Amino acid sequence: MRNILLAVLAVLILGVGGCIALVSVTADEVNEAIGSGEAEDAAPSGPDNPLTIVEGRPFEVSGFHYAVGWTVTEDALGDVAIQGLEVTNSR
Repeated sequence: MRNILLAVLAVLILGVGGCIALVSVTADEVNEAIGSGEAEDAAPSGPDNPLTIVEGRPFEVSGFHYAVGWTVTEDALGDVAIQGLEVTNSR
């Protein structure tokens, strides 16, 4: 009987230890994900650093380079379209 109780106790201790390790690893990954999101928020065009774009002028967002000479047009129904916008991905 004593051996059975010791075996059950050992399984419980290992189970609790495993749960603590799982919570620790998961918390670490969540913390890293939140930390990397803060850096993206402060990047140009991020929520904390809005980018002002002027029609026809070149601009860059997250390694994407948008060329000069693009226009914004509107048709008779009020639908808006962007014409001549060329992008280069340098990431």
